[in-house]
Formats: sequence, structure tokens, C-alpha cells
Amino acid sequence: MHVLCSGIRYGNGERTFYDHFQKAWIQSPCELPIIGNGENLVPTIHIIDLARLVRRVVIENPKVYPYIFAIDKTRKPTQKRIITEISKGLGTGKIASVQASSVTDEQGWREKLSINLRMKASDAFKAI
Repeated sequence: MHVLCSGIRYGNGERTFYDHFQKAWIQSPCELPIIGNGENLVPTIHIIDLARLVRRVVIENPKVYPYIFAIDKTRKPTQKRIITEISKGLGTGKIASVQASSVTDEQGWREKLSINLRMKASDAFKAI
């Protein structure tokens, strides 16, 4: 038996960053929102990397890794850094700080981008 804890998933239409990509693409508003100062740590993982790890665990059944933390290798994955890169890549490069209360639950990203969690990838994930 294995316990797999992944970072926030992205890469194949996952909802967490959808609003930011859409707003950057249409540049409305021209500044992408971040909650607070954005210095909180948001561990992430591409969905394909996560799928590869799950496949490996199912096939190999490694007994030495009962608890697996699956995150990508982003150095200092702060909310501000992630959203700034989305804005630079698709939009104006600008960000703006907003209060958490101004982000609705329907948008689907307030809770996930508000976490502050320092995680280290497990050795099982590093070997992929």
C-alpha cells in the first residue's frame, strides 16, 4: 500500500490555473490577481509527471516508498512567482494583489493558491 501526496496539478486543463491563463490570454484585466503578497509556497506537479509516477508505483510496487510526495522541481514555488510567469508568458507581465475575500469559490483557485506548504519530493519521484 502506498500513500501519494501530490502538489497542485496543472497541464491538461486542470481548473486551478485556468482563470489565470484565460485572463492573461485575453488581457482582461491586464493585471493577473494574486492573493495577498503572494509569498506563500504552492507546490505543483504536471499531471503527466504524476501519471508516470502512479504508473511506476503500480507496476514496480516499491516497498521502500510507502509515503510519496510528488512535486515538480520548481525552486521556491511561490504564488507570486507562478502567476507572474503566466502573466509574462501570455499576458502583460503585470500582477495585482487582491484580498482572498474578493475571490469567489466558483473561480476554483482561492483555496489552492492560498496554501503555504513547503514540500520536498520523495526519492521515488526523483528517480523518474
